[in-house]
Amino acid sequence: MTTTTVTTAPVEVEEREDDAPSAPAEVGPLDADLPPVPQGFTIHDDRTAGWVVGKMLGLDDERARLDASYEAMKADIARRKAALDLRFGDELRAYVETQLAARNAGKTKPLKTLRFLTGACVFRTQPAKVRVADVGRALAWVREHLVTALRSERVESIIHEELAAHVKATGELPPGVVVDDAVETFKVKAK
Repeated sequence: MTTTTVTTAPVEVEEREDDAPSAPAEVGPLDADLPPVPQGFTIHDDRTAGWVVGKMLGLDDERARLDASYEAMKADIARRKAALDLRFGDELRAYVETQLAARNAGKTKPLKTLRFLTGACVFRTQPAKVRVADVGRALAWVREHLVTALRSERVESIIHEELAAHVKATGELPPGVVVDDAVETFKVKAK
């Protein structure tokens, strides 16, 4: 008989392999994803509720670790790609330009793509575009010479804390304002 003790401060629940069901009588869509649960387990006191909370928080921690690992992997891939580009980018571009120039000799519509079994290298012409580099200077000029290019918007917003204090102090409920009833919520979270 194998015994494992699961600790969630300050609660301990013992799970025994021979007590855990090998296959639940009814397996719903989520039941198959449950961690091993002792036969007939129910939440009936702080100890058993704490065990379930511990399992839930453990899964939250596992997801956070996976998310961090995934982000680290993406960053590593980006770093390795940047290293390849730094090492071979100019060389690859020169090779592709040479190959396309040779293939385009005498053609009226030149090719801009060189295909390989693993992918392609493409050249595309991006149209010219106007970009503001110095907002202050550009804005001063637009005010004086091109007012149609000037967008003037006044954005108003409500300071919710002050509105709530007014409603609480006076009892007045302004048009467009509602007071929602208090709602009891249930959430599992770390301390």
